[in-house]
Amino acid sequence: MTKRRIRVKKQATATKHLQGPFTAFLVRVPADMKTWLEDTAAQFHLSRDAFIRLQLANVREGFKVAATKGSEEQELFEAFESKLVAATERAVREAVIEAQRRPKFAPR
Repeated sequence: MTKRRIRVKKQATATKHLQGPFTAFLVRVPADMKTWLEDTAAQFHLSRDAFIRLQLANVREGFKVAATKGSEEQELFEAFESKLVAATERAVREAVIEAQRRPKFAPR
């Protein structure tokens, strides 16, 4: 009689954000990112879905910390946010100027 090896997957530590019920949604990612997600999840003995849920939970916790008044994380987040707003405003302003420079075509 041959012995069969039974592989047991290690489960993620049970935390409230990794327990069901879950809602599914579709996210399209490039093939290289899909491969990276699967490979990285396998390194931690997690399914791809569990790994993504864990990463999303970590990001959410980071936003909660950044919302804490007076924290260093909040200051960094606000600095990044102001730079992002300024860059967005600059891009919109440049797009408007470019649109105004274009010649107007007569309607048919």
